[in-house]
Amino acid sequence: MVHRSSFRIIGDVLNIARAFGRDGVNITHMLRSANMPYNRFVKVAEQLVRAGLIEERVDEGTRKYIITEKGIEYLKSYESFKNVAEAFGLDL
Repeated sequence: MVHRSSFRIIGDVLNIARAFGRDGVNITHMLRSANMPYNRFVKVAEQLVRAGLIEERVDEGTRKYIITEKGIEYLKSYESFKNVAEAFGLDL
C-alpha cells in the first residue's frame, strides 16, 4: 500500500474544496473523496483553517469547508511544484 505524503494530502483536500466552490463541501463528501479517516481529516482541516487556506462554516447544522483565495494560491503553487518534481522523476 502506498501512503500519501502530508503534502499530497493537503493538495487533495484543497482540490476537493475547490471543486465544490463557494457552496463548500460537507465532511462526508470530503472523507469519501479524500479517502481518509475522520480523525486524520480533522487534524488536516484544523491545520488548513489555521493557515487560512480553508474556512469552516456551519450551514443549517452541517459543517462545510470552503477554499479561500489564499488556498487557491497555495494550490497553484503546489501544482506547479508537483509538475516540476514529476518532471525530475520524483513522487510527492
